Amino acid sequence: MQIGSRALGPDQPPFVIAEIGINHEGDPAKARRMIDDAAAAGCECVKFQSHVIEDEYVPAAGKVIPGNAKESILEIMRRCAFDEPTERELKAYTESKGLIYLSTPFSRARACNSLPTLLISPCRSNTALSSSNRPASSLEKSRMSFSTACRLFADCCRVSA
Repeated sequence: MQIGSRALGPDQPPFVIAEIGINHEGDPAKARRMIDDAAAAGCECVKFQSHVIEDEYVPAAGKVIPGNAKESILEIMRRCAFDEPTERELKAYTESKGLIYLSTPFSRARACNSLPTLLISPCRSNTALSSSNRPASSLEKSRMSFSTACRLFADCCRVSA
């Protein structure tokens, strides 16, 4: 298997990924410090989480307070979710440090609409295609199945098994 130019497998050295997730608390400066720490520790990759809150949570989540928090899960996620321009900046910063940037999409909206342009290597096409091989409309993208989004992601990342 390969991610970007990095081969993975039993004959390869361990691939060390720093899981940043949302531990940056929504602070881009803190996220950059975490990227720096990962590079200093010898990690090859950092992994974030990509969220579109409106696509992931119902209003009732505003009443759910995790046992280890003083605010609702909805408030936590609103505070911690980066917008797409911030994710792009963090990807560029990560790559400037010689690391691979990964991010797990937590919503169909993020996986289908913006993730293909935030990938670890340039996509062959940054535009999803509809069944008629024309650029997909926003509605078609939002209706894209999860398996289709995964195939698009794998194709764009050039992940090979």
